[in-house]
Amino acid sequence: MSQSPALAPFTLAPATWRTRISEFFFAQEVPYGMAILRMLAPLALSGNLIRRWPWVRDIFSSDGAPAPLADNFGHFNMLPVFSGTVCVALYALMVLAMVTMAIGFRTRLSIILFGTLYWYFSIMDSVSTITKYSVILTHFFLLLALSNCGAVWSVDAWLARRKVRDPLACSLPKFPVWPARLVQLFLGVVYLGAAVTKLHTPVFFSGDQLMYWMMTHMMSYAPLGDLLSQYPLLLSVFGYITIIWEVAFIFCVWFPMLRLPMLAIGAIFHIMTAFTLGLLVFPVVMMSSYFAFMTEADVQWLAARFRKLQRRLPVLRTPFSVFGQLADRLLPAESRWGRPAVANAAFVVTAGLVVMAGVELQYRQDLYGERRPEGRYVLQPMDTERAEKLLAADQGLREKDKLMALDLGIWAAGDHLIDRRRQFQHGDRIIAQASLNPPREDLWVDCLLVDGDDRLITKVGAIAPRELFRSHFYFEMTPGLEPGPYSIVLKTSGQEVARRRFKLVGNPTGTVAAN
Repeated sequence: MSQSPALAPFTLAPATWRTRISEFFFAQEVPYGMAILRMLAPLALSGNLIRRWPWVRDIFSSDGAPAPLADNFGHFNMLPVFSGTVCVALYALMVLAMVTMAIGFRTRLSIILFGTLYWYFSIMDSVSTITKYSVILTHFFLLLALSNCGAVWSVDAWLARRKVRDPLACSLPKFPVWPARLVQLFLGVVYLGAAVTKLHTPVFFSGDQLMYWMMTHMMSYAPLGDLLSQYPLLLSVFGYITIIWEVAFIFCVWFPMLRLPMLAIGAIFHIMTAFTLGLLVFPVVMMSSYFAFMTEADVQWLAARFRKLQRRLPVLRTPFSVFGQLADRLLPAESRWGRPAVANAAFVVTAGLVVMAGVELQYRQDLYGERRPEGRYVLQPMDTERAEKLLAADQGLREKDKLMALDLGIWAAGDHLIDRRRQFQHGDRIIAQASLNPPREDLWVDCLLVDGDDRLITKVGAIAPRELFRSHFYFEMTPGLEPGPYSIVLKTSGQEVARRRFKLVGNPTGTVAAN
């Protein structure tokens, strides 16, 4: 992409400030970036919305078990809870608005419908539907509704251009860039707020928070999660890099030379969250918002490169020519179907048909079995043994469940073991790192060094406070120790919870001695 044109040299004169602020918010550009955000944002949500479709009655309506967010703050009945049929009709309308928003048909109306209904359904399900990205997206939808994102790359723009016979009059319209600027500022504030939150979370800097998240596969399968969770020191380094980037984003992304590097780092960061943390929708949402930084000069640069590529590869021109010919046949320029009134009527009729189809599909699904010959589904008694287990008092953790890992090495940095090994030499100082699982109580941990015949060589102990994630024990491999197999044994409450075997190699020079 090309770089944005440089602003005038900065001075302290108030007139210069006013000029720069006016140019920053009210410069006229074709809204390419907002058009791409308009197309990508609803597509990012499509999977989750379609996945919830069979359970609309259960999740959002008075027929099921909605969980309005306002109830958590004592504001009961702040929003109406509709019946199952009404919720299904509104949900079907929301899905249609999502599609028409993406293609840009009756763009502003589609954005208002989709944004309002998505906000409502998110508020009505504080258990699973409302998330960080849903809050971010509702702000984006508001700004998209205020923008002219349907002026380019949309069905509305295509219909408008077909009514103009003079090619010279078909230049793309330009509008003030303030909606895109607000999206950019909002994105920078989100990153800055995330950095402030992390600054108050010590376990983020130690890498422990990311390590446990990667091992759980809580969101979805993370291909690299298990691998990187074995290197908490690397996660700690990534944590510091993330904090620096999030703080610097809102200050650096406006400079032409830094814009692309900052956005590229952000894209890599969000892509890695998909592979390491199992996040799927959130990375797509955030990277979609990056297109708000796209300028008219960027699109012109990319278009010039694409036209050059088309001249080299004529096959790239075929899809566009075929689409143009098909459009001319289906909707000639003189056709009345391109008129605004007809387009509005088509939108209303389509919405009505989609709503009726959605209600009919839910009726035939018969979620509660009301139309079964056997009658409505009823709850079945739970097995007595299982019920007693669920209602029993909390059981204490087993001692071995309080330990996550026991590792051996000789180098440590930032409270993390760097090199894990199973073979040592005389003169090495073994670091035994016990990684402990939270939450737990304060522990007294014994760490023993035993030989191959399980005879005790030395024993050390320490308190492991509940707020710490790991404890370290040190053993000197003195020349008096015979080469051969040894073990590090970890005990809590007098019980052995872990044993790590290793081999000592080298030439002994004295009698057995140990610290």
